[in-house]
Amino acid sequence: MSDNAQPDDSRRVHTGDGAISDTTRHRIVRAEPYQGRYVELTDAPGEPHVERNELAPGAGDGDASGWTPSDEPLLSLAQLTDFQLADLISPARTDYLQRRSDDPRWTRMTPSYRPEEFLELHAIEGVAASIREFAEQHHLDVTVTTGDNTDSAQHNELATYMRLVTGGPVDPTALGVGHPSSPTGLADDPAYWHPSGTAPDEFTDRGVPRRPGADAAAAKPFTATGVGTPWLTVYGNHDALVQGRAVGSSLYSEYVQGNRKPVEPPAGYEPRDEALVDFVADPMVLTGGPSIPVPADPDRRVLDREGYVKGHLAADGLPVGHGFSELNAETHTAYYVWDAVPGMRIITLDTNNAAGFWDGALNDGQFTWLAERLAEVSADSDDPRLVIIAAHHGLSTLTNGYRDAEHHEELHLADDVEALLHRHPQVIAWISGHTHVNLVTPRPADGQQSSPGGGFVEFSTAAVSEWPVQWRHLEVRIAPRGAVIRSTIHDSAAPLHAESWQTPLELASLHRAVAANDPDAVGGLEAQGSARDRNVIVHVPLPPELVSAVLRASLTRD
Repeated sequence: MSDNAQPDDSRRVHTGDGAISDTTRHRIVRAEPYQGRYVELTDAPGEPHVERNELAPGAGDGDASGWTPSDEPLLSLAQLTDFQLADLISPARTDYLQRRSDDPRWTRMTPSYRPEEFLELHAIEGVAASIREFAEQHHLDVTVTTGDNTDSAQHNELATYMRLVTGGPVDPTALGVGHPSSPTGLADDPAYWHPSGTAPDEFTDRGVPRRPGADAAAAKPFTATGVGTPWLTVYGNHDALVQGRAVGSSLYSEYVQGNRKPVEPPAGYEPRDEALVDFVADPMVLTGGPSIPVPADPDRRVLDREGYVKGHLAADGLPVGHGFSELNAETHTAYYVWDAVPGMRIITLDTNNAAGFWDGALNDGQFTWLAERLAEVSADSDDPRLVIIAAHHGLSTLTNGYRDAEHHEELHLADDVEALLHRHPQVIAWISGHTHVNLVTPRPADGQQSSPGGGFVEFSTAAVSEWPVQWRHLEVRIAPRGAVIRSTIHDSAAPLHAESWQTPLELASLHRAVAANDPDAVGGLEAQGSARDRNVIVHVPLPPELVSAVLRASLTRD
């Protein structure tokens, strides 16, 4: 235990009041700044909500006239994101490329390995348990997973993800956990962390402690808690593309079901410019190199949009399809609306560029569909609603205009999409993942800091797969002058410290501790964001007629 840890809280247990994870009560932080050596985690005081009034100046400065929110929320939503749940022995894995992360020709193919990744199922269990505990004590309408639920669009990754979120028996060995050919099993390779090893590796050289037996414990079956609420899925780039980057052909799908996992690029291969460009053109470019044996597995088959949607239609839990419909399967689309809460609409987008690369775009068909769905719930419609956009990419990463010979439909990037949303004042928020960082970004209409009836706020949430392993609770209330959105960050239900590393939550604790010491993470070491990106209260001005219409609709709620 760190010298400045709080002894009474060092092994927190479930309190039964939903407070275990609420970062307004207490937070989990590094005991000191990371400076290249392993740092323990410790408890810190809770963090109060910060007023973010860029869209409504003065709302939090004592002039609260018109901003007193309703007693009951219109919507209570849990968001978690970026599981990147990986089959550790899949031939699709390119974990060996982490050795080349300093070579500019390979940098956009990394990070390709996380030392804590063999504990990812347990990290998801810790976050799901936290959401369930909160839902047992507080009203929670829905949980939304905002994409990159899988790592490489494989069927076995999807099946395990859905079981973790819904709850039920989970077998980590179905994703290669504990297998001798997984990174933890390659004990003679110093590029990977070996918690039960004895030979030095790059991570123990930096002070990451050994945790004997953790790798074996991680392979044991367990019963997942599940989030305990209805849940919706968003389609991310790792759900749509091989390694989140390239289109998977039938030939590639056959390859990943096979029995050889590469450990180096093919002999003689050198990127023409950078490896990512070659990989997007043909992911088979990294096959055929030196390899090790793995069990062949038909459940590794690569899923297209239809397969991904059909997997959800057959899944347990509510709602049926988890947002997707039979129409999505028939039309090979992965976007939809969810109208189960009076006065609110969640519009879920598929922001993946079907031609490849990891950042996002909207094709012309979906852009037109979005405009139609927004018009349906305007203030003068028969069904006025406030709108939250749920997408994997936020506006800052809707920057991917790549097209190829097969994919040549017009694409709409950030400026087009933001302009469309600003024409519809009922849009109050956009929730996303992808960047693996907690970030709150007001988007005022026409670039103005105050525009009655215009403007919304983006909430990007950090990844479950990396530090700080958190989820975000959003609560929407209505006030005479607009919507009041309260954002609260919650930690995993995993204990701060563990000794045995045998139970799922103890293993989740280990995952978080190691993740906090991984400088190569996508979100970086400061992925927790600033105080203004975590626990905040945002005021979003709305036209009076929209406020009145939504208030009337909310009266129909049970």
